[in-house]
Amino acid sequence: MVKWIALVLISGAAVAVFLAYPSINEDANSACHALEKKVITTLAARAPKNGNDALSDVLGGSVVSAFSKGELASVYIKQRYPDVPPIIGCATMYWRLTFNPAVIKELKFGL
Repeated sequence: MVKWIALVLISGAAVAVFLAYPSINEDANSACHALEKKVITTLAARAPKNGNDALSDVLGGSVVSAFSKGELASVYIKQRYPDVPPIIGCATMYWRLTFNPAVIKELKFGL
């Protein structure tokens, strides 16, 4: 019985970290807002290497960031994965982008 309780607690903690960390790390209101911020910071990190195209993406992303609080990412996730709740889809894409910045090519939603 104690093993089951420990397993449930560890699993719950893992899910909580998976869903909450993106928002906390990016100082965002939701996982989708955190994903948008992560896309912008990833593009900004790549700007000097890729020239003017990446810089224009970053500047466009800054404008998007000023007006969007996760709506673009939420719509993108709903369209791409209609059966997945946006919080889970955005958190998953956030972690994918964190561990594999090349995923940025898939995520240019509105930027």
